Amino acid sequence: MSNGNGSFTERSVELGIDDTDMGRGIVFFDYDRDGDQDIFVANHDQPARLYCNDGNQNTFVSIRLGAQSPNVQALGARIYVTTGEVEQMRELNANSNDVSQTPLKHTLDSEPPTILIR
Repeated sequence: MSNGNGSFTERSVELGIDDTDMGRGIVFFDYDRDGDQDIFVANHDQPARLYCNDGNQNTFVSIRLGAQSPNVQALGARIYVTTGEVEQMRELNANSNDVSQTPLKHTLDSEPPTILIR
Protein backbone atom coordinates (compact mmCIF):
# COMPACT_ATOMS: atom_id res chain seq x y z
CA MET A 1 0.00 0.00 0.00
CA SER A 2 1.16 3.50 -0.77
CA ASN A 3 2.32 5.55 2.21
CA GLY A 4 1.70 8.71 0.20
CA ASN A 5 5.37 9.70 0.15
CA GLY A 6 6.79 7.47 -2.60
CA SER A 7 7.25 4.45 -0.30
CA PHE A 8 5.06 1.40 0.19
CA THR A 9 4.13 -1.00 2.99
CA GLU A 10 3.44 -4.71 2.38
CA ARG A 11 -0.13 -5.45 3.55
CA SER A 12 -1.37 -8.23 1.22
CA VAL A 13 -1.94 -10.79 4.00
CA GLU A 14 -3.76 -8.25 6.20
CA LEU A 15 -6.00 -7.22 3.27
CA GLY A 16 -6.71 -10.78 2.10
CA ILE A 17 -5.08 -10.45 -1.31
CA ASP A 18 -2.06 -12.70 -0.79
CA ASP A 19 -2.68 -14.94 -3.81
CA THR A 20 0.10 -17.57 -3.92
CA ASP A 21 -1.20 -19.39 -7.02
CA MET A 22 0.64 -19.30 -10.36
CA GLY A 23 -0.52 -15.95 -11.72
CA ARG A 24 -0.44 -15.51 -15.49
CA GLY A 25 -2.25 -12.22 -15.83
CA ILE A 26 -3.47 -9.33 -13.71
CA VAL A 27 -5.63 -6.32 -14.42
CA PHE A 28 -6.54 -3.38 -12.19
CA PHE A 29 -9.89 -1.83 -13.11
CA ASP A 30 -13.15 -0.60 -11.62
CA TYR A 31 -15.14 -3.84 -11.84
CA ASP A 32 -18.15 -2.67 -9.82
CA ARG A 33 -18.08 0.98 -11.03
CA ASP A 34 -17.81 2.42 -7.53
CA GLY A 35 -14.72 4.52 -8.22
CA ASP A 36 -11.96 2.38 -6.74
CA GLN A 37 -9.61 -0.06 -8.40
CA ASP A 38 -10.44 -3.77 -8.15
CA ILE A 39 -7.97 -6.57 -8.98
CA PHE A 40 -8.53 -9.57 -11.26
CA VAL A 41 -5.87 -12.31 -11.32
CA ALA A 42 -5.83 -15.07 -13.95
CA ASN A 43 -3.99 -18.14 -12.61
CA HIS A 44 -2.46 -21.08 -14.49
CA ASP A 45 -4.50 -24.29 -14.01
CA GLN A 46 -6.17 -22.73 -10.96
CA PRO A 47 -9.28 -20.58 -10.48
CA ALA A 48 -9.11 -16.91 -11.38
CA ARG A 49 -9.62 -14.47 -8.51
CA LEU A 50 -11.46 -11.17 -8.33
CA TYR A 51 -10.64 -8.91 -5.40
CA CYS A 52 -13.29 -6.20 -5.01
CA ASN A 53 -12.03 -3.05 -3.31
CA ASP A 54 -14.70 -1.66 -0.98
CA GLY A 55 -12.24 0.50 0.91
CA ASN A 56 -13.27 4.11 0.45
CA GLN A 57 -16.04 6.59 -0.15
CA ASN A 58 -13.97 8.95 -2.31
CA THR A 59 -15.38 10.69 -5.33
CA PHE A 60 -13.93 9.71 -8.69
CA VAL A 61 -13.81 10.52 -12.36
CA SER A 62 -13.94 7.84 -15.04
CA ILE A 63 -12.56 8.71 -18.47
CA ARG A 64 -12.59 6.89 -21.79
CA LEU A 65 -10.99 8.74 -24.69
CA GLY A 66 -11.52 8.32 -28.38
CA ALA A 67 -9.95 9.86 -31.46
CA GLN A 68 -10.15 9.77 -35.22
CA SER A 69 -8.69 7.00 -37.35
CA PRO A 70 -6.17 5.45 -37.23
CA ASN A 71 -5.68 5.91 -33.44
CA VAL A 72 -9.35 5.56 -32.49
CA GLN A 73 -8.53 4.62 -28.87
CA ALA A 74 -6.29 7.69 -28.32
CA LEU A 75 -3.35 5.47 -27.34
CA GLY A 76 -0.46 7.52 -25.99
CA ALA A 77 -2.67 10.31 -24.63
CA ARG A 78 -2.01 11.36 -21.05
CA ILE A 79 -4.79 12.21 -18.61
CA TYR A 80 -3.83 14.51 -15.73
CA VAL A 81 -6.22 14.93 -12.80
CA THR A 82 -5.34 17.49 -10.13
CA THR A 83 -7.09 17.51 -6.77
CA GLY A 84 -5.79 20.20 -4.44
CA GLU A 85 -2.02 19.62 -4.24
CA VAL A 86 -2.11 16.07 -5.72
CA GLU A 87 -1.71 15.39 -9.43
CA GLN A 88 -2.39 11.95 -10.91
CA MET A 89 -1.42 10.91 -14.43
CA ARG A 90 -2.55 7.97 -16.55
CA GLU A 91 -1.13 7.25 -19.99
CA LEU A 92 -3.43 5.33 -22.30
CA ASN A 93 -1.79 2.22 -23.68
CA ALA A 94 -2.75 -1.20 -24.92
CA ASN A 95 -0.26 -3.24 -22.91
CA SER A 96 -0.99 -6.89 -22.59
CA ASN A 97 0.49 -9.84 -20.78
CA ASP A 98 0.03 -13.56 -21.17
CA VAL A 99 -3.71 -13.56 -20.42
CA SER A 100 -4.57 -9.94 -19.56
CA GLN A 101 -4.78 -6.50 -21.12
CA THR A 102 -4.83 -2.95 -19.82
CA PRO A 103 -8.39 -1.55 -19.80
CA LEU A 104 -8.99 1.51 -21.99
CA LYS A 105 -11.25 3.17 -19.41
CA HIS A 106 -9.34 4.89 -16.61
CA THR A 107 -10.71 5.72 -13.15
CA LEU A 108 -8.98 8.20 -10.85
CA ASP A 109 -9.81 9.54 -7.38
CA SER A 110 -10.84 13.17 -7.44
CA GLU A 111 -12.61 15.80 -5.36
CA PRO A 112 -13.31 18.20 -7.20
CA PRO A 113 -10.95 17.58 -10.09
CA THR A 114 -9.15 19.68 -12.65
CA ILE A 115 -8.72 17.51 -15.73
CA LEU A 116 -6.12 18.05 -18.48
CA ILE A 117 -5.74 15.66 -21.40
CA ARG A 118 -2.56 15.82 -23.53
